[in-house]
Amino acid sequence: MPQSTAGKTNILIVGMRKTLKIIDKGFGHFVYLCSRILWFPLGWILDKIPSFNKARIKHLSHLHGANPYAEIMKESKLWYFLNQVYTRYFYYKIRKLPQVQWQQERWNNYGEIYYENRTDDKLPPKFEEFFKDALSRFNVSSVFDIGCGGGTIAKILCAKYPKINLTGIDIADKSLEIYNREIKPIYKNFDFIKGSILDHLEILKKVELFYTYNVFMHLDETEIRLFFQYIANLPNRIIGIFHEPYTEEKMTKPYPSGPKDFCHNFKSYISNYNFTLLNAETTGTFGIFYFTTK
Repeated sequence: MPQSTAGKTNILIVGMRKTLKIIDKGFGHFVYLCSRILWFPLGWILDKIPSFNKARIKHLSHLHGANPYAEIMKESKLWYFLNQVYTRYFYYKIRKLPQVQWQQERWNNYGEIYYENRTDDKLPPKFEEFFKDALSRFNVSSVFDIGCGGGTIAKILCAKYPKINLTGIDIADKSLEIYNREIKPIYKNFDFIKGSILDHLEILKKVELFYTYNVFMHLDETEIRLFFQYIANLPNRIIGIFHEPYTEEKMTKPYPSGPKDFCHNFKSYISNYNFTLLNAETTGTFGIFYFTTK
């Protein structure tokens, strides 16, 4: 039987939609290829101009929004474009560095922008709840901030709880610079160590509580196991608070929106090492875990 007019029309519409999708996809690839041609040489040139990066950091540091990279577009599309080109080239340049060095270069470049834009003086509610409970329940006085960065969390804790002695560690030169400039003169109960936690695990013998805030996402499964094995063998009890990307699927999986980052199944790690999970809260791909080793 011959097809009806309506049937032929539907076939034609479906065919046109498929054709438009192919054209649209092809155009997207064309734009991508053009951007690849443009960003590399322009990014290379911008990277060779120290004054550009200083101006870029100064400009972004004064955009107090949730995402300065998006906020800059509201002020200047040209600055947005140049920043995108520079950032893309920068990540291309460091792409083959080992994990620790990659993170160090990243935070040396991005740290000033990130910490200048974090102007609030509030702790995440669950984090503060767990921290206050540890202070009272275990009479904690010595605290270790792993990956303290520019001291965003540590400054608040030192001000609110002046009787604690807090030590922070971070790998970035920028974090040390911010500490010497903005933290050391004010907070006398805050000491800073420049380095990787994996090279300074012995500090955990001297403190009663440690915490992380989006830091262990930068460690792979081998490094996470090394850390847990170390605290499991400590003669002293230690309390931990992890505020990190979280997965229930397996022990470790790549973090979907960050190169060289991971989600970890902290519930499994805590259980496998026979630690006591005191409290936890998980939302989506993030979680906060409060536990003790003994």
